[in-house]
Amino acid sequence: MRRLLEVVEGLRSQYTILLLGMLYLLILVPADGIVITGHSLSIDESSMTGESKIVHKDSKDPFMMSGCKVADGSGTMLVTGVGINTEWGLLMASISEDTGEETPLQVRLNGVATFIGIVGLSVAVLVLIVLLARYFSGHTKNADGTKQFTAGRTKIGDAVDGAIKIITVAVTIVVVAVPEGLPLAVTLTLAYSMRKMMADKALVRRLSACETMGSATTICSDKTGTLTMNQMTVVEVYAGGSKIDPPHQLESSPKLRSLLIEAVAQNTNGSVFVPEGANDVEVSGSPTEKAILHWGIKVGMNFATDRSESSIIHVFPFNSEKKRGGVAIQT
Repeated sequence: MRRLLEVVEGLRSQYTILLLGMLYLLILVPADGIVITGHSLSIDESSMTGESKIVHKDSKDPFMMSGCKVADGSGTMLVTGVGINTEWGLLMASISEDTGEETPLQVRLNGVATFIGIVGLSVAVLVLIVLLARYFSGHTKNADGTKQFTAGRTKIGDAVDGAIKIITVAVTIVVVAVPEGLPLAVTLTLAYSMRKMMADKALVRRLSACETMGSATTICSDKTGTLTMNQMTVVEVYAGGSKIDPPHQLESSPKLRSLLIEAVAQNTNGSVFVPEGANDVEVSGSPTEKAILHWGIKVGMNFATDRSESSIIHVFPFNSEKKRGGVAIQT
């Protein structure tokens, strides 16, 4: 979808076409920056911080992060970073890059391999010393019972051959002691774990992730957006002290239905966008307003038409003491 975004550069205003798919003006923050001017500017930073609470942006908290949603108001910001230089870009880069850190299993296997190597080397040195001592002291014999080495009688070439055979035995012990099959065994084990998780509809891109998750002892989860949908919904509606169960009761009372739809359309600051060729509508605004607008759409509200049918004369802002707000309209 093509949208015009007003960009101020060198005190001159120019319009730049952004080909950013579903990025709409005053719905998403397109870059990192600092708020210069704003009017009731509120930002939904749940995509970055995980907190569903709407954050009000002013001179005390002017920092904006790319990818966050504009819940309410409007403003002007000074762009300080785009693309990979934004907080979102740095976060994605840190996730995709390979830090080279070893997993707990690899650390333990390296420890086991080092221990086995030390033990194997120690045994090889001990065997080498013992066999050389036995050989040069004349305690080793041939198959016919004669000594393999006799001082002053054995030729130098024969003595060297005997020593080389003994050294070969020691080297063989060192080679056999090195656990070369451990990495392959670990890879096969992790591949099997990955296949089992695929059967449970869990996609694991890295084999080491299976082992890392298996080593977890405590899982701390933020329930907002993880265990919940991070989306408020209207559960009950009361009119005149009576509970309304839409759309059944509203179908029998067209006047009440029209009044409620008009109240929803005029008492909210959010917006509703209907994509071409799509059934799902996109609603922006604060979590409370989004829930109310979704309820209005459920009972048949046409947001653009119903809001344009009347004009607002005066606004009675929501008051926490009275717990109500309203508007005076002219039809």
